[in-house]
Amino acid sequence: QLYIAKVEGAELKRVTEDEIDYFRADFASGGKSLYAAGTVQDRTAVYRIPVGGGKAEKIRDGVDWLVGDSPDGGRIFYTRGVPGEQTRHSLYS
Repeated sequence: QLYIAKVEGAELKRVTEDEIDYFRADFASGGKSLYAAGTVQDRTAVYRIPVGGGKAEKIRDGVDWLVGDSPDGGRIFYTRGVPGEQTRHSLYS
């Protein structure tokens, strides 16, 4: 699950209530939502989640690691493994 808190640890708030195993999250440009990489049944995707809580929206399948989004919020950046090469990844947007 994903939580948001102030830097000093106050005001802890749970943002998600689902079965997704999140492992990388960051605020989206504008700060109204989060982008997070998460796994369900061994399939990883990027999700957009409202900061105030709510349903996670899957926006991209087949992702290994979420890197972030562009300053204007128009693109996300993520890595995906290169088939046949376990240690090599390519950056996509």
